[in-house]
Amino acid sequence: MINSKTFMLCNSITEKELPNLKGDFLANIKYDGERCISMIKDNEVFMLNRRGKIITQNFPEIEAELKTLDNCIIDGEVIAETEKFEDLQRRALIKGKAEIEKRAKEIPCRYMVFDILQIENLDLTQKPLQERIRELCCFLDDKILDFKHLFLARYEDIDELLDYAKATEQEGIVIKNMNSPYESRRSVNWLKLKFFQETTIIVTKYTTNPAGIRCETNDGIAIQVSGSQHKEVKQAIDEKGGCIVNIQYLTKTEAGKYRFPSFRGVAKEVEV
Repeated sequence: MINSKTFMLCNSITEKELPNLKGDFLANIKYDGERCISMIKDNEVFMLNRRGKIITQNFPEIEAELKTLDNCIIDGEVIAETEKFEDLQRRALIKGKAEIEKRAKEIPCRYMVFDILQIENLDLTQKPLQERIRELCCFLDDKILDFKHLFLARYEDIDELLDYAKATEQEGIVIKNMNSPYESRRSVNWLKLKFFQETTIIVTKYTTNPAGIRCETNDGIAIQVSGSQHKEVKQAIDEKGGCIVNIQYLTKTEAGKYRFPSFRGVAKEVEV
């Protein structure tokens, strides 16, 4: 049975490290969605996210197409058709069959499949990724064109995909060693390269925690400040009412919220 420890996870890499890669690597788009391993057994579908939660009931349009497959275990990413993470959240966080079916029509989702772990009783995890991809393509070959919510993720040249991902404002790319087995752990054979942006915000309040302080702006943007600089930030808030800090973030939502903001350093003191 699949569980949260089944997932093969990525190490992080920077663009400067790309020339140091040795081996047969190709890349996928890093989709802004929810990672999901799906097990199909005797027309029953179990979609499991990384937190170990079964999410099948939230995506009936994907479940219906997965039910048509022979017994297998596949790995992929659930995304909203709009490719907006906030739209996926509007699907993933709701309860109640009627509301779920309503949202499925309003915000349809896709399952971008990029790996296969098992077909019937045949374990594929020790085969090289390039062989698993061939097995996956053959497995879905006569059905994929009929699907509306199930898609094969494309494996492409790193440099070409990197340029495309930047031009189309994607979250990043995932770089994979095509000769690697499927490892149920974090591995150097799968690497993620995220595209972060930087800005400054003014934090005006904080709460302490064992790692340092959790700061917030007046608009409710929260970041964790750890290490020695948390004392400088804390002192500035205590004495001057705020502190300007540099942060990096992945994307900014339509509501003006930063996704995955993280502290990068103190910018300058606030003039009050």
